[in-house]
Amino acid sequence: TGVLLIIVSEEAEKAGLPVLVHANTLKSAKFALREGKIHMLVHPVSDAPVDDEFLELASRNNTIYVTAMGYTQVLMAAISAAGPGRTKLKFPEQKIPVDGVDPASRARLSLVDSLPAGNFESEKFIASLEDDDQDHISNLRRIHEAGIIIAAGTDAGNLLLAHGPC
Repeated sequence: TGVLLIIVSEEAEKAGLPVLVHANTLKSAKFALREGKIHMLVHPVSDAPVDDEFLELASRNNTIYVTAMGYTQVLMAAISAAGPGRTKLKFPEQKIPVDGVDPASRARLSLVDSLPAGNFESEKFIASLEDDDQDHISNLRRIHEAGIIIAAGTDAGNLLLAHGPC
C-alpha cells in the first residue's frame, strides 16, 4: 500500500539504506516512484510501454532499472522442451547453462519435470511471453535513451532459475 511504501522509504532513508521495489506494471512502478524514494526497480515493466511520466520519475529519483528479462527465455525454453500442445514444463537442460550451479541446486532444477500439468495452452502462453519480451526490449530502449541506469538481473530463485546453494 502507499502508506507502507512511504514508511519504508522514510525508515530506509533514516538508516541510510536503499529501497528496492518489485513492480512489474507501469501503474505500480509509477506509483512507487511517485510515493517513495526508490533506488531500484527490480523487475521490468511488462504490461505497457513506459511513458514520459515514468521516465521523468525514474530519472528524478536516480532509479536503477533491473531488466530481469532472462526468465521469459527460460520459461519459453521449458515449455518448448515439453513438446507441442503440452501443458507441462520440462527442464531444458540443453538451453540453460548450469555449469556454475552447485550439484544440489542443479538436481532441484530437474524437479520441474515432476510438476503436474498446468491449465494453459502452451502455444498461446509462448506467444504471450514473446509479446512480453518485445515490450521489455522496447521499454529498455526508451529507458536507455532517457539516460536511466540499467542493471542486469534476474528473478533468481523462481521456478527454473538457479540461485546457487540453498
